[in-house]
Amino acid sequence: MPESLYEKNQLGVGFTFNTPVIYQDYWLSSWKGDKPLLDIGCGHGVNTHAALMHGAKVMATDMNKPDLTDWLNDLPVAQQEAVTCSAAKLPDNIPFEDNSFCGILCAEVFHFLGNEEVIPSINGLYRILEPGGTLLLTCCSCDVDVLKCTGISEQIRKDFKKSPSTISGQRDYLSLLAQAAEDFNCPEITDPVLAAHDINIPGRDFCFFISDQLGELMKNVGFIIEVCEQGEASHFPVWSHGDRDQVRIIAKKPE
Repeated sequence: MPESLYEKNQLGVGFTFNTPVIYQDYWLSSWKGDKPLLDIGCGHGVNTHAALMHGAKVMATDMNKPDLTDWLNDLPVAQQEAVTCSAAKLPDNIPFEDNSFCGILCAEVFHFLGNEEVIPSINGLYRILEPGGTLLLTCCSCDVDVLKCTGISEQIRKDFKKSPSTISGQRDYLSLLAQAAEDFNCPEITDPVLAAHDINIPGRDFCFFISDQLGELMKNVGFIIEVCEQGEASHFPVWSHGDRDQVRIIAKKPE
């Protein structure tokens, strides 16, 4: 497996993180020996690898069919045969039957959605998760420390108070990051980060989230929320980090 903290995604969109997702054990423990686990936006497969080591069957997906051969061929044949790779993209290309998976991991994917795609994506995840199954979701919060000088947190939280069920977090991420870099005023640190983002996230918006809002939207669909919090994300490829950078949700589909 790669040793660097992150690298360019094999699809050329975003970064692939080489650290296990927080609360990974919740996802792994949802494996019951029957229906597979789903890893949405699997990147190079660090979490898929852990699931195979756990003895689970896994469906590993990315926007295009992921290529995990760099490490998959080193595993025993039984584990190689326990993973299926497929193309999938929230919310419109989720080619799976209802109740197909015992557990779903959706790590660092939701912030690539547009405002209008968030609720359909939640509905899609609920549909393909079996009753009693677990969803583990992480994404970027509006309180991300590196952008605190831009006022984005205050703007999104103000919108949330006005209309709690309306997603309004979509922003021009590269412009916000450039604004934050100017405020930080240390180009020897910020310029390489900006250059990496220009290459890996060209012309892309981000959707920034409040954990409480995302949790409520998931409740509205039918999920039972077990964990809904914000915490640190030292793996984010930026020059400063805080203790509320990442949204983390663990949710169950009722039996």
